[in-house]
Amino acid sequence: MSAGSDEHDDTERSALKRRLFRLLDADGDGRWRSAETRSLATRLGFGGTDEWWTTEYKTLCKDYGVTPEEGFSERLVLQMLD
Repeated sequence: MSAGSDEHDDTERSALKRRLFRLLDADGDGRWRSAETRSLATRLGFGGTDEWWTTEYKTLCKDYGVTPEEGFSERLVLQMLD
């Protein structure tokens, strides 16, 4: 595979990640909070209760250094998706 092909793949992957972020950013504010993050988690197989999700979301926020109220910026979500 050539370097140019790798760059194209990276660019295409980045574009897809940005599109996913915007599709799931329900309120269009550029941040994913609990419900928006859960939307992705559910699509990826999370099937826990609301209480379980609350715990998971708070842990995820702590791990990434954001508050649950602040949520995740697009930049941070794109990093998380890598």
